[in-house]
Amino acid sequence: MKTKNHKRKIPAILLLLGVIVLPLSTIGCGGGNDGGGSGTNSSNNTIPGTILEGPVVGATVTAYDTKGQQVGSSVKSGADATFNIDIPDDATYPIKLVMTGGTDQVTGETLKIELTSIITEKGQTAANISPITTMIYEAALAKAGGNLAKVDSSAVQTATGNVLDNFGFGIDEGQSIADPLGTPIISDNLASYMRASEAAGELVRRIAGTSSSDQNLVFAALGKDLMDGSLDGKQNGTDLSSTDLPSGLTPTELVAKASLQSAIISAEVVGGALEVTKNNGTKISSSEVQEKFQSSMKMVVSTLSDAEAASKLENVIVSDRFKKQGQTALETSINIVGSGTQLDVLKTAFDSVIVGTSVGENNIDATTIKNSQEVAVSTSYSNL
Repeated sequence: MKTKNHKRKIPAILLLLGVIVLPLSTIGCGGGNDGGGSGTNSSNNTIPGTILEGPVVGATVTAYDTKGQQVGSSVKSGADATFNIDIPDDATYPIKLVMTGGTDQVTGETLKIELTSIITEKGQTAANISPITTMIYEAALAKAGGNLAKVDSSAVQTATGNVLDNFGFGIDEGQSIADPLGTPIISDNLASYMRASEAAGELVRRIAGTSSSDQNLVFAALGKDLMDGSLDGKQNGTDLSSTDLPSGLTPTELVAKASLQSAIISAEVVGGALEVTKNNGTKISSSEVQEKFQSSMKMVVSTLSDAEAASKLENVIVSDRFKKQGQTALETSINIVGSGTQLDVLKTAFDSVIVGTSVGENNIDATTIKNSQEVAVSTSYSNL
């Protein structure tokens, strides 16, 4: 009888243990997802990135697959302009990223254009979004005949080189940025990337004007034009169509405006005199832009002091690729408008820029830059 009674007690003990263990295991499973959302789910691949035009805060980032279907959930960029987006493990690559909205910390205004980027494969460590990545995406897509499914890492690499040669404004391997799309943004490369991104965005604004739809068209048109590495107003040897361009802008005018503004903006970047256009067409002075750059540096990398941020901005190195970009743009511009203008003076100044020195050591006279801007404004592009 005692044995029988002893056997009856065992299920009761197990039942009691089960009551204790099950809630603990349930608590353990739930805690793994606290605060991490789907980023901690093994069925997702989390990709970090930074949005730079100026730094863009509160922007919406959405991923799309090769069929144009949304992948996963949209996310917002944080107060430091960074984001983390979850891509399901079963997603088909490449993945297109689209950024909308948000506040540009240089202008203080809502960004009205779309910026894009691309994740070519699952192992990509970051996916930054900027005006430069937007042109790279468009150039790679054009090379693939407009079919995202055919865009591979080789096409993106070629597109990256073509865009940086023409409109990189200082981004290259020498600035710790081997890849504008996938290189994580850190304190050592932030100054170069941020200034170059703002310069590329300003290029598009000066070509397209204040219309956000026209700006989007110009981003795409420049990408299509650069698919072969040559800024000539053509795609695959054929003039860009009227549907590729804002109303009233011809392929010839696109090349002329892009060349002139690239030349002048390159000089502004080297001379520390970059002016930025707001949504209403008014300009932010170069001194205010520099102040915004410095505060933006500290916002993206919170450990930077005022002095460190200022020093990093001052000590961005002039690369050989950047100097060649400015020289080529100036030569093309002089061929377009003719010799005997302030562009000749600007070219002489730009030719004297020393590769390997900092932008702070290569101050191009502000009056020369201003006079060159007046040449660009007074040029009658319709007569070209």
